[in-house]
Amino acid sequence: MTEPALFPIAFNGREGYIDRLGRVVVEPQYQCAFDFSDGLAEVVVDGCSGYIDENGAMVIPPAFNEAHPFREGLAVVKTGDGWGAIDRTGAFAVQPVHTGMADFASEGLLACEEDGRWGYLDVADRMVIRPEYDFANPFSEGLGLVLRDERFGYVDRSGTPRISFQFLDAGPFSEGLAWARSEHRYGYLSPVGTFVVEPRYDSAGDFSEGLAPVSLDGQAGFIDVSGNFVIPPRFVSIAGFSGGLAAIQIVPDNALGDLSRPLPVQKWGYIDKGGRIVIAPQFDRAEPFQGGLAEVAVHIQGQGVNYFSSGWIDTAGRWVWRPTA
Repeated sequence: MTEPALFPIAFNGREGYIDRLGRVVVEPQYQCAFDFSDGLAEVVVDGCSGYIDENGAMVIPPAFNEAHPFREGLAVVKTGDGWGAIDRTGAFAVQPVHTGMADFASEGLLACEEDGRWGYLDVADRMVIRPEYDFANPFSEGLGLVLRDERFGYVDRSGTPRISFQFLDAGPFSEGLAWARSEHRYGYLSPVGTFVVEPRYDSAGDFSEGLAPVSLDGQAGFIDVSGNFVIPPRFVSIAGFSGGLAAIQIVPDNALGDLSRPLPVQKWGYIDKGGRIVIAPQFDRAEPFQGGLAEVAVHIQGQGVNYFSSGWIDTAGRWVWRPTA
């Protein structure tokens, strides 16, 4: 996926877009404005979703009850008839007759629901893996994560099971490994279904930029593909690395790194791959970096107001767009 050039903002009850320098490029005019993906972004007008391009032109008129980002040239949408997928012209590539559908196409396939069972369509609207599962997730690295009888397993593009249905919880393959839960602990699987990192963690997330977030005994850190802690577990919560930085929430009353003053409690900041805090915890929510910016939120309270407001920061932690009251 290409990095976005525009970023959604809210101002005076309407939403629009800024560029990386914080300049308003698309004036706030929409009920909702979502992230760009593959050069298009969902916007909501009068309760219906459509898509604009990076010039702010409405290229697909608002006509959908629900919509999701474009991936691989398709966007999953819902009409009164059901779920389907449109191409970049707004034409239906997959007819909206399905009772459920995954958020996006992946590796040329779409997970979809038929009469309470899940299978996979190709982008030509042909059912290529018949609906026989309790749930199906998008394909990743050649395998689809599916649920049957309360256990997760993985199938290939022909629908043949490649990793048996044995896991209480599991995730997609990323950088060659997938997290999975065996009984009460999480570890990481190879594509042949063997644990290459034994289940010993309380929770686990996808590998990104060579590291994966895990938690152990109530604290979170990052491991490498061998299961060794590269960044020890010392955080309340963490998210995966993106652009060399990862969002972290600090442990109460724990001053990390070489900062000379106490850090705010239960706030989000960012660390680098050495585990050093590079943006001090000060936010109430922190999203991954994309296109050189990250969306963060702060709690605004007082004089009859109490809500969260979002803005954007750069990799140095400088405000590009400040949250508005």
